[in-house]
Amino acid sequence: MELRAFFDRAIRASFHDLAIGNDLASPYLADLLTRFARTENLYPRGTSIPRLETVVEMLIEAGTAWDGSYFQPEHEVTVSQHIGDFTLFMTGIFRERVERTASVGYYVGQGKRAYHFVSEHGRATSRAEHGAGALSALSGLAESAVDRSVRRAAKRALYRLSQRGVAPTPAPPAAPVVRRGTPHAVRAWLSGIDGSGSRAAWILFEGAYGGGALCSLILNDVVGITEVAGGDITKRRLEAELASLRAAQKLPWVETDPARALGLVAEALELHRQRGTSPPATFGRWQPFFADAAPAGPPPIPAADPALADRSLELLGLPEMAGWFLDPESVQSDALEVQEARESRLVVSDQIKAERQEAILGRVIEREFTPEGRRRWSRRFAEMAWIFAATDRSEQAAIATAAAMGFADSESRLSHHPLARALAQRALELAGEVAAGRLRAADVSRKP
Repeated sequence: MELRAFFDRAIRASFHDLAIGNDLASPYLADLLTRFARTENLYPRGTSIPRLETVVEMLIEAGTAWDGSYFQPEHEVTVSQHIGDFTLFMTGIFRERVERTASVGYYVGQGKRAYHFVSEHGRATSRAEHGAGALSALSGLAESAVDRSVRRAAKRALYRLSQRGVAPTPAPPAAPVVRRGTPHAVRAWLSGIDGSGSRAAWILFEGAYGGGALCSLILNDVVGITEVAGGDITKRRLEAELASLRAAQKLPWVETDPARALGLVAEALELHRQRGTSPPATFGRWQPFFADAAPAGPPPIPAADPALADRSLELLGLPEMAGWFLDPESVQSDALEVQEARESRLVVSDQIKAERQEAILGRVIEREFTPEGRRRWSRRFAEMAWIFAATDRSEQAAIATAAAMGFADSESRLSHHPLARALAQRALELAGEVAAGRLRAADVSRKP
């Protein structure tokens, strides 16, 4: 039997036993019980609170319906209806629980008040055609009443009238005091790249009326845009934020041409398009600012001596590149093979064991550094070469450039490249530590 039909039959039978007869409330109660049979309907999601589990939280949620950040007048009616249903359900089905955690009288009182509000809203809506004469007075109260409760009540009345098509004539738009301009990027900053291929980008836009708006992003060369934040900002606050960031940032932080930063965001958006994904929802307000941005491409870096590739291991000793290695999770099974080879009870020479481990390392390098992987790692080293050059570290910039050239050379084999070997060897060692339980996988993951 369908659940709703079951509840309807049971309620009607109970009403009959109580000599109430075929009460009009039985269909409503059957719908209520059917709806609350699912927990997510009993404890719905809110706008100001993630999950509404108590009457107090529901009252707070109803109160935010008229706040600027959550302005949804109709939401107050929906939440009030739910408060009435929730208190009716809990006092009728779980009365003992209500007595333990709250007061039955409180639940009954709030439920009555909520149902009364919903009823009055319906009555006010039905009488809306008679309220046009009050529009002017209500509009004045909603805008300028000193008492906040009066302003809120006036807004409610105006909203109910608008639901019936009764709305004040909009005032003609005032002439702009300042001519509106097109927002454009005026300054930008980039961080170095971490071991997952992520970097931070700050882009300062000159706003529509000359004010500043700062867009803060985390860009990843595998998945695209992972985080977005920002908003209007003053020059003084911007300088304070920059000083604080430089003091706390573990990666280098460099000012760059705004067009280059825009281009890096364009590349991240292209990654989303290729992968069939979308950037975070918070990027929506910034999307128009990047509509005409062209991909940045690799940074301009000077030519370097290929022989410097032999010194490329020095890069992994730098603090900002200590986290550079392949993702240990991708080599987990290979790490187990290495461990088995080391701990094998078979009597084999150290040379054979070393050859076995070398074969595993070579296989990892061959598998992980695909043409796309080589291109990505080459770009990472090129970006870091640009960072080093911008921070007056010419020697490290030259070594990073040589490393980028080595990964970009499709004719060269990476199995003998010292940097490729080190990136793979680090990952194997860390994967072994994870398998042994000495490290948590999440602590060494290189996934963005």
